[in-house]
Amino acid sequence: MHPNSLIQQAKVFIEELSQLQHVTKTPSPDLGRSSQWEAPSRGQLKLNWDAALDKNNCKVGVGAIIRDREGTVKATMRMKHDLYPDPLLVEAYALLQASIFCKSLGWKELILERDSLQGVNYLKTGEANDSYVGTMIRDTKSILNSFTSWTVRHILRAGNVVAHALSRDALSIRDSIWYVGTIPTCIQTLF
Repeated sequence: MHPNSLIQQAKVFIEELSQLQHVTKTPSPDLGRSSQWEAPSRGQLKLNWDAALDKNNCKVGVGAIIRDREGTVKATMRMKHDLYPDPLLVEAYALLQASIFCKSLGWKELILERDSLQGVNYLKTGEANDSYVGTMIRDTKSILNSFTSWTVRHILRAGNVVAHALSRDALSIRDSIWYVGTIPTCIQTLF
């Protein structure tokens, strides 16, 4: 692992640790939020994404779901890829693939949600350096900036269970599966 990547990983870890310590002292704004999926505003779609890691086999599973205001599933994506099991790299890769997924389908007004503070912070404050992670963040921001509008939010794990199930299932597939307008069997019981 490149020394700059280790430094970046340590900084993110320290920041998250600091935030966790702060949460124990004062109530977090997320505590008042619903732990269930919430509908986007009219005209927007909501993208929830997640990543699952198989460290033993150096594989990452990416899951993404796009829903409209009524909660109708517009599309889902599951993707498995060989990837070094570095949490920072996995977060950046999942974010990039979810962005490519949205752009490929032509949807341009999005709310992006993730239950990983690290993944959300990449988009909000991530510095695009010359590391693999920095390059992926830069590419992701370039894709998202081509949209009409986008925003990213951190949510509770309970609000991201469908994307989590998709990412876990992605580890069992061969490559990539996109569904448009239908719900994959691996998540049907979650609706």
